[in-house]
Amino acid sequence: FARVFGSSVGRKRGALGILFACALLAALIWALHSLSNMPTQPTTHGGAVDLTVSVNPANTTYAVSPHFLGFGMETGDVCKLIDLAHQNPALLRLFTNLGPGTLRVGGNTLDTTTWAPDGAGHCSSFATTMTQATVDAFFAFAQRAGWKVTWGLTLKHYDPTLYAAEGAYILQRWRDKVLSLEYGNEPDLYHIPYAKFLAEWRSYNDLIQTTNPQTTISGPATAGSGWITPFLSDEGAHAALVSSHFYITCATTHPTIADLLSAASISREVSSFDAVAQPAQRAHLPYVINETNNYCSGGMPGVSTTFASALWGTDFLFTALEQGAAGVNLQGVPNDAGGNWPPHLNYYSPINSDGSATPLYYAMLLFHEAAATGRVSPVTLTPSGSSRLNVSAHASVGADSRLRIILINKDLTHSARVRLDTSRSYGAASVIWLRAPAITATTSVTLGGSPVASDGGWSPARGQPLAVVGPLSTIALPAGSAAVITYAPH
Repeated sequence: FARVFGSSVGRKRGALGILFACALLAALIWALHSLSNMPTQPTTHGGAVDLTVSVNPANTTYAVSPHFLGFGMETGDVCKLIDLAHQNPALLRLFTNLGPGTLRVGGNTLDTTTWAPDGAGHCSSFATTMTQATVDAFFAFAQRAGWKVTWGLTLKHYDPTLYAAEGAYILQRWRDKVLSLEYGNEPDLYHIPYAKFLAEWRSYNDLIQTTNPQTTISGPATAGSGWITPFLSDEGAHAALVSSHFYITCATTHPTIADLLSAASISREVSSFDAVAQPAQRAHLPYVINETNNYCSGGMPGVSTTFASALWGTDFLFTALEQGAAGVNLQGVPNDAGGNWPPHLNYYSPINSDGSATPLYYAMLLFHEAAATGRVSPVTLTPSGSSRLNVSAHASVGADSRLRIILINKDLTHSARVRLDTSRSYGAASVIWLRAPAITATTSVTLGGSPVASDGGWSPARGQPLAVVGPLSTIALPAGSAAVITYAPH
């Protein structure tokens, strides 16, 4: 009996040993796999750096407008937004995630929109009938979101009496939700002389201001900057916001991801912003880029749809802020072929046609997380030696006295080791990452370790600690990623 029992126990011990070894091996393989997929950790190890980012938080410039972030949409998509809000409650959360913002209604389909207050509402790429019921449903959504609205009135088909009546109804019912009214969309492309546009603009404004004095008007809502200076000279006293549009170029030029993330794109943006900012500042008026995105005509497939657009968008928003913009409306919400111009799904939309977030939406989410209620703090970026990495840096100082440095590595192949010099010591620092599996990814984007959920919610993980020694810290920034480093005072 003992021999039988003893041999059975020995066999069991041998089997358990094999099972234990297999389990240990599986655990080791899983641990190695998990480590290989962990986000790159902040580091303060010694060694050479590729560049140094210096910032003095005592030096600040522009404050972030409470309604800086915004979406732009075609008038022909108003019905889609109303319907989508009823069908998918996540849409509302995508708005509220960004805090108070501005929804601009206009675009090319404004030119084919007519006002029929008691008619049957209809929206399309080719002809939209705007009614009181449609306006009320739209503004009710904006009210739930806590957003303001810039509403465009049709100018291309000139009828000041008809469209002033539309504006009057909106102001009567929803004045507290109106950021501004706007007359026409890209009138510099109407093939009319500036003098004709000015006369028509004045006729609209005279009627609006007669019935609703002190209504806030934005304009001239041009595609380019050529009419900005004469318009401000003629009507700067009657326009409260200077508005213009910007795209890097059009999708017909077949841009690539490398083009989108290039230094040439940033240079073009800064040049275009300056052409509007300087005359606006001379007129002592704020300016807004109230229709913009990367590539006009709906964006470029395989470029505007990818994670690259999130990196571009982050850099774009902070660059616009640093150039003095009071607001940016990213065009293409909601994405609806039936209401878009031209009539197909956009590739650059921040929100998909089903009400889910695209990669570009994460740029807006990062901006809100890093800059809401803050002020710009200029940065100096100094490469080390022959380093020529495609890295951008921005900074803001919040109302909470925290310094936030935003790093964007647009280099697709090389990581960057960055030294951060904050010019003063801080008590602690932490990092959240904007990441995706690949620069070409269209899904699986995360910010702060978390994606935007199917219900529109976003719950970021705690930031990763970053060691600081006096005013200095060092971080390794992977290729094709962005980071927000938050410094808390002592």
